[in-house]
Order: sequence, then structure tokens, then C-alpha cells
Amino acid sequence: MGTKLYSIVVIAMLCLMSPGCGVSNTLKNDDQEKTINIEVENYNWSDAVVYLHHAFSPLMRIRIGEVPSMSVRNFKVPREYVSDLKEFALFVHLIGRDSKSYTSGIIQAQSAQIIELIIQEHIAYSSYIVK
Repeated sequence: MGTKLYSIVVIAMLCLMSPGCGVSNTLKNDDQEKTINIEVENYNWSDAVVYLHHAFSPLMRIRIGEVPSMSVRNFKVPREYVSDLKEFALFVHLIGRDSKSYTSGIIQAQSAQIIELIIQEHIAYSSYIVK
């Protein structure tokens, strides 16, 4: 009788543990889908710092990262920023040039989309594309 009870307990434990593994993998895939990739191409002679600006509160900004002169950087915006910022703008500040900056229009990007930001030598000609 003890062996039967032991077998039933082992089978019950295996059944209870198997759905947990499936849920864990699903959550990891959901996290990957809830990121926005931002690809920044900097053709300016100055290094640039890129920020996310909340669309309705320009004082609230989140630093994404720094892009050296004449280079390309890819950034993944964390899931919590994507859910908090439904509409946002990208703000670029050139290091060492206080009066030179660029602000994109309001962006409504969905999860798993790519935003390509192109910083030009003359920063006023900079642009962005949502893919």
C-alpha cells in the first residue's frame, strides 16, 4: 500500500510541476514582445545622448543611452517603459553643444516595433522612422 501511495504522490507532483514550466516560457516570450528597439545612427561630429520624453509631460524623460559620433547603436526599451509611455517623443542632446538638440514628433509605437533615429550633421535635419 505504501508503494502505491508513493507512486500516486510522485505522479501528482509531476502533473503539478509541468504546467508551471509552460507558463514560465510564455512569460519570457511576452517580455520579449513588450520591448521596443531603437536603432540610432549618429552622423554628427558630436556624441549624442538619447532620451525618451513622455508626450504630455516634457519634464519627464528617461535616458536611453549615448551614441558616439559617426556610429550606430541599438537600444532595447524595457517593458515597463513601453507600458508606461503610450505616446512619447525622442529627444537628442549633443554633448558639448548646449544649444543643439532635436526632438522628434509624437511616436505611437507598438511592442516589438523598431524605431530608427537618424541624427544628421546639421541636427535640424535629423529624422525618425517607425518600422
